[in-house]
Amino acid sequence: MSTLRIQYVKKDNMKFLSHLEMVRFMERAFRRMELPLKFSQGFNPHPKISFAAPLAVGVSSEAEIVEVELTQAIDPNALISNQGDNVPDGLSFVRAKEVSGSGKLMALVSASEYLVEVRYSDAVKDTDGRKENEALDHLLDKDEIMIQKKTKKGKIKDVNIRPFVMDAKTVLSEEARSIFRLTVATGSNGNLKPEVFIDCLIKEMDLIDSVEAVRVHRLQLFTQKEGQLVPLYDL
Repeated sequence: MSTLRIQYVKKDNMKFLSHLEMVRFMERAFRRMELPLKFSQGFNPHPKISFAAPLAVGVSSEAEIVEVELTQAIDPNALISNQGDNVPDGLSFVRAKEVSGSGKLMALVSASEYLVEVRYSDAVKDTDGRKENEALDHLLDKDEIMIQKKTKKGKIKDVNIRPFVMDAKTVLSEEARSIFRLTVATGSNGNLKPEVFIDCLIKEMDLIDSVEAVRVHRLQLFTQKEGQLVPLYDL
């Protein structure tokens, strides 16, 4: 028995795959690569493959994590070098290693780091980042950043997202675009989509009517270890 942890990149057209489509894709890719897959028991056996934190459709990433259970150990480097035509453009396995049973991978995720690019329809702001930085400081100084969220039953409730924002800073400021770097809570103990915080920031800057596009790219997945955030792959 062996468990293989794989970090992969998801970009270009592949970012438009849903999580269910990714599950099916991974199963087909591993079969084509002739991995000795371990299957679940029961009436409908399926390969034992687990994902760390599903991406929203349209979000790219360079740090997605998947684990696959095998009936016997293989050389992780061989998987990377032999992926070839088994994976399409826009998706690639960048590194892999054997791990002892890590438990449910999704339960280990605590936070994610993102780059968020906001493009504006006009040259509507300063270029030195002053407006963004002032707005960020104002938001992060608050004890509460309230949004309205619809429940599964269709009711609207007020939610404070401030506890889920771990870090936020301006990376680039131009007249027609800004890039922000965010670290936000991810996982069962709290989850915040970066776009939600960016919406609050854009409102704070009074630029909501000028936004043309928002693009999100995940840089890293983290877990908690001894009170510190560490990259999930390194656990």
